[in-house]
Amino acid sequence: MTKYSVEIKLAAVRAYLDGAESYEDIAERYQVSRTPLQEWVAKYQEHGINAFQKGYTNYSFEKEATEEALRAENKRLQMENAYLKKLNALIHDREKLANKTKPK
Repeated sequence: MTKYSVEIKLAAVRAYLDGAESYEDIAERYQVSRTPLQEWVAKYQEHGINAFQKGYTNYSFEKEATEEALRAENKRLQMENAYLKKLNALIHDREKLANKTKPK
């Protein structure tokens, strides 16, 4: 995986945000794939220059999960798990019934 300097990332992002060129043109000019370029633009738009600063890895964790949010997520996952278990049992019962009614 190639590492790009902050200067290259900023130059590429600013070139895109100026609106004169497409992702493809900028990616070719800076010798980077389109996907990382799009990610750089998204990070820059959300976090500004801080997204590219060394040691700035906290940008994706800015929204702390509260205990309430974690409880809600846990409850949702429990409900989803129960639903999938019931669905699996219904499918299993249907297959059993189909096997019993098949002529031999």
